Amino acid sequence: MNINSRKSSLAREPWMPLGTLLVLITTLGGSASADGMHWTNGLSTDDLRFNALSANPRANTRMVEVPLSTATYNLNTGDSVLREQLLDPRARSFFGYLVSCALDASQSVQWNDAQGHSYSWQGGIGLCPEWGQGPASVSCQHWVSACLLARNNAEGKRVLLSGRGAHPTYPEALTPSSTVTTDAYRPYSKTLTASTQPCSSPRQGVHRDCGFQLEHIGSCQPGQPVHLGAGGVPPGRGCGTAPLGQTLAGTSVLRVCEGLHACDDAQALAQSEGTCGTSQPAVSFTCPEEGSFSVMSGARVSNEPAQVVVAAGNSSYPADETEVFSLREGAFFGTLFGPGALAVGVNVRIEAGVLQVNLPLALLTVLYPKMYSCHDSSWGLTSALMSSRLCTQLGLFCVAQPVGACNAWTLAPGYSGPRCVSDNVDGSGGYGACVTPGGTLVSQTITPFLPYGCETSSNLLGCLLSH
Repeated sequence: MNINSRKSSLAREPWMPLGTLLVLITTLGGSASADGMHWTNGLSTDDLRFNALSANPRANTRMVEVPLSTATYNLNTGDSVLREQLLDPRARSFFGYLVSCALDASQSVQWNDAQGHSYSWQGGIGLCPEWGQGPASVSCQHWVSACLLARNNAEGKRVLLSGRGAHPTYPEALTPSSTVTTDAYRPYSKTLTASTQPCSSPRQGVHRDCGFQLEHIGSCQPGQPVHLGAGGVPPGRGCGTAPLGQTLAGTSVLRVCEGLHACDDAQALAQSEGTCGTSQPAVSFTCPEEGSFSVMSGARVSNEPAQVVVAAGNSSYPADETEVFSLREGAFFGTLFGPGALAVGVNVRIEAGVLQVNLPLALLTVLYPKMYSCHDSSWGLTSALMSSRLCTQLGLFCVAQPVGACNAWTLAPGYSGPRCVSDNVDGSGGYGACVTPGGTLVSQTITPFLPYGCETSSNLLGCLLSH
């Protein structure tokens, strides 16, 4: 499945700084990438709490009653409750994630402000594309809410993850892909790696920092040798041995990077512009500690065509999404929308084109009291994992309620059993049918999986802090 969720002109202009957040782990939220359900984060907790759409009582209720469309939000002719709300920069950030969670890649929403600045948000994951034409059903509201919370990131960093679940209508939306494309961005950043951008003038060789294409991510055993090629014989294997991969057109170069992201020349794990006296590239390298590597290719001369088929030995390449993202974090379920979805009225609104913010005094209140998270039992940090991602320091003003381990035995009105009835509802480890503290069974759950690296780290806490 091809999912390409992009945010265009999503200006992040902090207008209400809240101080430093205490973060044990900052994962999830952002834009889905273009090869499988390889999501990225970036929706900051502040943008989720203090935006003029979901945190405004009138707008929150109204937005699910009308289409998620360009016409609804038109500044001049749109819905009278909603048309000015995107003047708020935090609402625009929130809206980008809303659109990419709800709509599919064929749908988009455009909006122009009074100064003529244009914004466009592309659909991607497609949990309820019907919202583009009409109101959002209750089921749709729950799916999108789970997606937004799964992609929330206390600091707004960009971290890759895999979102999984069992969607009855659009199962492909939460199904892991057979491959994962190398990510074009710098780790934990919204800045593109220079080498993924076009060269301003023709450049030659493998050491340039422009004009590379993204290949795929591989999985390997840390400390073990890996061989990879696009038609060349990997170093150390002997020039008379069989080559790996192919260069189908032109002459090519290869670069391998640690982890899941593209890299520039200085950070390359290995690279080649030919072996054994030929122009056919191949590399040999030691599998990095995180157990994953990413591959880039390019033409030897940047403005010339080249086409490669990359193959690897002593590794899984390309690795499927379940191999790359194998660390289950927990589950998100409930709703951000509709009557009673807000515990207190943050009331971020627009008056005469000017942003007005009224903050409640009850900062210890969970803002979205119908939204819940549970954590996987493999995390030794218990509920601290979720609370630190959904709250500010000391648990102030959380966006959802952490309810403990997903498989813990739970007593709720009319229910006795594990918090989540299934721990493999989709066949790939996603939790399903989770129970709220009030005893309501919610089938619309999303389970985020994190990259493999932290799972094998000798310092789990340090690894989580780095994310």
